[in-house]
Amino acid sequence: MNIKNKNLSNGIVTVTIDEPKTYNSLSFKNLTDLLKTLQKLDKDKKVKVIILEGAGKGFSAGHNLKSCLFQILLTFAMEEELVIKLKR
Repeated sequence: MNIKNKNLSNGIVTVTIDEPKTYNSLSFKNLTDLLKTLQKLDKDKKVKVIILEGAGKGFSAGHNLKSCLFQILLTFAMEEELVIKLKR
């Protein structure tokens, strides 16, 4: 998992996107892991503050376009197959 959290004192938690080679770009996996981590921390009554940070030189480059392209192509392929089945 490229999302790490560390409990500090007084209800403060740091959540780190830890993929510095890609400037912490958000692939679908990283984004899913980040959301799961934040949801888990949201349920913890001891957590008062969440600090979100990126490892390395930058916070985050945004979406990982390679990952997005794969998801778009996969979605398109699935939709096309569905359209072909409906036409029959």
